[in-house]
Amino acid sequence: MAILLLAFGGAEADFAIEDVAQHGVDEGVELRQLRMAVDNEEVKAEEADAESESVQAAYCAAKCKAAGYCCNDWTKGSNQMISCSQACMMRASGSHTKELAASTGGICKRTGGSGCSLTVKGKSYGFCSSCKDLTSSSKCSFGVANSAACDHGAGLTPPGAPSQAYCKNGVKGYAKGGVPVCCPASCGVCGGKGCNKRSGGGACCTGNHLKADIKCANSGAVGCLIPKSLVQVDNEEVQDATAEEMDTEEEEEEAEEAEAESESVQAAYCAAKCKAAG
Repeated sequence: MAILLLAFGGAEADFAIEDVAQHGVDEGVELRQLRMAVDNEEVKAEEADAESESVQAAYCAAKCKAAGYCCNDWTKGSNQMISCSQACMMRASGSHTKELAASTGGICKRTGGSGCSLTVKGKSYGFCSSCKDLTSSSKCSFGVANSAACDHGAGLTPPGAPSQAYCKNGVKGYAKGGVPVCCPASCGVCGGKGCNKRSGGGACCTGNHLKADIKCANSGAVGCLIPKSLVQVDNEEVQDATAEEMDTEEEEEEAEEAEAESESVQAAYCAAKCKAAG
């Protein structure tokens, strides 16, 4: 037994002695080896989690900095507000945008008296520290200025974040060639015949968005083109929106736009002539 126990050191030897006493030499040593293997797997899992968190933190810091926000070390926040980077890390931990965004009553909706700490999805965040990356920008000259920083982070999709459909605040449509578009919700329908006569005006026409070529920055953006890699639609929707139907809608939109432009020119001509005649 003494020779067998040399394979284990320190506390491991104590546990091995206990296992051998309870289960016999062979079974006891095998049991201890199994427990050690499990422990090693747990250590590897913890190391993988730490590496994943590091990648997520780097993504969030880079994206938030590029948008002009500061306090991009997610372990530190300021003014009792949630920073862009902290909201982004909350997304990485499993939170959906609607759980966070101030516009949907999420936890981004805070004030300077909301408190210094919060636990989200099992991870703790602090909001009463000093940030070292302040700039002269109104977005962060004194730290986290308002809920806009949190809202921006809530719209990001870091590695590990739950997927979410784009155009959550608008209506989805397709421009010529199957390009997905997000029109304002006031349009009711995005694209198609009569698009420019809806309450959203020209913003309801997919062709206009295709010409403007403005990409949706996050899931809450409207009046933009949705990145194809991020489109989430049901199979039925994909089947219904065939290439032929989309091209037909585009042609109808172009005809509507041309008609509207012609009417505008005519109206301007008539107004000018009548004014000249007194």
